[in-house]
Amino acid sequence: AEAISGFSADRWLWKNVRMNRTYAWIEVPSVGVHTLNVWMREDGFRLDRIALRRENDGSGLWGKGPAGSGLWNGFNAAGDGLAGEHTILYERYDGIAGNTVASLRGDARYPTSPSWTGLLGQAMTALNAADRYGSRMSMFVSLPQVVDVLRQRLQSVGGTHGVERELLGIGGFAITGDDGSRLLMSTTGRMADLREIASVPGYTRPDQWDKYGSQQYRFTPGEELGERVLLVAEQKENTGGDFLQVGVICRILPVKHVRVANGDGTWTEVLEKGEEESLIVTLDGSMVESVVASLPERPSGLECSGKSAQMVELKWNETLPGTYAYLIYRDGVYIGTSLRPSYTDWGLSAQQAYTYTVRSLSRDGRMSEPSAALTVTTPAPPPPGQGTGLTGSYFNDEEFSSRVLVRVDEGIDFDWKRAAPVTGVNPDHFSVRWEGEVEPAYSETITFYVRSDDGVRLWVDNQLLINNWQRQSAREVSAAIALEAGRRYPIRLEYFEATGDATVSLSWSGRSFAKEVIPAHRLYPSAWSEGNGVWLRDMTRSRVSPVWLEGRNGVDAASLSCRIDGVEVPAAVQRLDASHFYLNHTAAASLGVDLHVDRAVKIQVNSADQQLSRQIEWEPTDLAQPGTYTLRRGDSLLLTVSGNGAVSIDADGDGTYELHGEAGERFPVCFAQAGHFKIGVKRDGVELAASEVDVVGLTLPQTPAGCLEGYSRSLPLTVTPATAAQQIRLMAAVAGPNRLYTQVGVQSGNLTCELTGAGRGVGRIAARLGGREGPVLGFMTTHNFAVEFINRAQAPVMKTWNDGEVLVASSLRIVPVFAGHRFKLRVITSTPIFEETGTKELWLDTSSANAAGYLTYYVLTTENRHACHTTGEVSDVQP
Repeated sequence: AEAISGFSADRWLWKNVRMNRTYAWIEVPSVGVHTLNVWMREDGFRLDRIALRRENDGSGLWGKGPAGSGLWNGFNAAGDGLAGEHTILYERYDGIAGNTVASLRGDARYPTSPSWTGLLGQAMTALNAADRYGSRMSMFVSLPQVVDVLRQRLQSVGGTHGVERELLGIGGFAITGDDGSRLLMSTTGRMADLREIASVPGYTRPDQWDKYGSQQYRFTPGEELGERVLLVAEQKENTGGDFLQVGVICRILPVKHVRVANGDGTWTEVLEKGEEESLIVTLDGSMVESVVASLPERPSGLECSGKSAQMVELKWNETLPGTYAYLIYRDGVYIGTSLRPSYTDWGLSAQQAYTYTVRSLSRDGRMSEPSAALTVTTPAPPPPGQGTGLTGSYFNDEEFSSRVLVRVDEGIDFDWKRAAPVTGVNPDHFSVRWEGEVEPAYSETITFYVRSDDGVRLWVDNQLLINNWQRQSAREVSAAIALEAGRRYPIRLEYFEATGDATVSLSWSGRSFAKEVIPAHRLYPSAWSEGNGVWLRDMTRSRVSPVWLEGRNGVDAASLSCRIDGVEVPAAVQRLDASHFYLNHTAAASLGVDLHVDRAVKIQVNSADQQLSRQIEWEPTDLAQPGTYTLRRGDSLLLTVSGNGAVSIDADGDGTYELHGEAGERFPVCFAQAGHFKIGVKRDGVELAASEVDVVGLTLPQTPAGCLEGYSRSLPLTVTPATAAQQIRLMAAVAGPNRLYTQVGVQSGNLTCELTGAGRGVGRIAARLGGREGPVLGFMTTHNFAVEFINRAQAPVMKTWNDGEVLVASSLRIVPVFAGHRFKLRVITSTPIFEETGTKELWLDTSSANAAGYLTYYVLTTENRHACHTTGEVSDVQP
């Protein structure tokens, strides 16, 4: 080892063994040309060969060496002993399911990372070689060379029974294969110009050229081909038989030598020509030129496919099969390697010009000439956000119940190890909830990453993206979502620490920017203000009256009180769910607090030791600036018209101007009917553009909806106007930690509430307008229960009669019991006395349930009829 000078210890490997059946595993550090140095501890040795493999298992290293130039690994699928030189490039991609070419092309390894590569002697692979693989066969076909070879072969064969065959020319190409395969051709010799000319949609036998009409491609008169075309055949094998074969279509003219008597005892030999025929011959190495000999090919078509202030996306045309990789240069300096004809250059400066070139690299290390240069100038960066971070609430337990501190964290990138996160919080068994908004700089699909020890949950735009709620060592998980630039989205990250090390970080990445911890200027704190266990939404102005004002409570909502304009309002604090409340003090049909036309309304929420205050003004809606507004049925707008002059307003769009006054005057208008309205306005007799208002009405069930545990039911809900259905969000109230009594979904097209019983008890559903935190249109109650059958499989016989009537009884147990529900049962009866069986619908009312929640029912079956009875309907029978 000491004799190996100039190499660090991690760059060489000793194998102190006899290496006739062992191998050395070498980690190649990068793509490119490398020198492999081999030493032996004794003087003099002979190196037989070096075989390089991607698999660290020694397979394929022993036995026959590579054919031809030695550039390949010796996988000659069917080349040995076949006609022609080994010039046809064959690539195989193992471990791909499916039987169509689309499965091959969709695999990440295709086309630059084949499992096997070889040179074939003819365009025909071995039969039944393997299962679940795809392959590609590539060659340059020299048309004059094909003609010369075929003419020589026809001459050497000679005629049969006086008939010879004359080659008129090449008529096209054909393909066979098992399973699906296709044949592509480029008359320019460039991969970018390949087009599909023939295909096998199913499978064929070898030399079965006519099973499908799509197998043959025939040249059209006047088609310009040149002297050389590039052919690429792709094949996908699933299981069973497999092969791939490409042939050339020969135009053949049969010629017969005929002796004709001259009449003078002599004969003249003439040629009698028949009808033109077609002969398909498998291409072989004597007819084609190797694509390997044409490598490396200079890349073409280099262009910018996307750019931002810090990155440039490049793409170019794929070069010839056999290309191993592409080397990318920026301003003449090598910056990276790509196995595909695309590359993303990160870490650039904004408003800077960069010049790129690309070289192709063959598998034997040869590099092409650089591509044509491309200069790209990066754009200016997007303006920074105005955020300051997220609101973080720190709890001294894992269940978010014992809050110690609330603060704004500029970013989430903490590694507390075994220390406490903040003063007053334990180093173990704590939790943190971060809330607020996130504002992306680019409109694209963005990936969010959370690395944590222990569990995390992440919501973005009210969607649960990451749910990794478990004890674990540090681990990163990710999820993607499409977002728009400049729009703020709700974001919430929940984290708990059990024991040991504690770490949590929140990052993102996108097409236009590299992965980074989300910066503070893209994060906005929660719009909730904190009291001692009470939060109230920050708000100073509202366009709509009554204003929807929502709060969160860490204490019992019943202990809160409310004062409006200094006057205590009993029952103004209404429970929304287990942790939310809202304020309701209005004469309108919609929920909220009424606002005043000419002054702000002062609202106070009081807990035992905290007072939160808001002063909210009614913001006028200026009809001189037309807009589109969405309201709840019963909401009001404060209409005005800026400028000077007399104004008239048609508030309901019926053509009648009901409101008259001066510009700047304010008109409170209540929209009591649901529908779509256009508000007409005139100023000094001149009609201005109309504003549009959607007034949304939603009809919810007035009685509780029953929902059986483990089952779903659909409740169609009436929305006016119908176009507003997609703006309504149905949300189930939470009852207990992380438990939903009822899961709610909304079917697209029309509004349908999909109830799924996920527990037992009373559930409450809020219908919100415009999103998760929008104003509530109304509430719906659900009764969630379980039903258990007693003697469901075989009910005991209660009584029999001489005429064949049989009476059986059974019971349902309902947990919990809710009055006012009806159960529709389909009873299936079968008796050993009569062969006849049948079904009968039976309605049961929970009003007849006993205190324990049992409903007893009876089934009476006779020879000719089946009847269902509930308690009390069958005489002389005691339950």
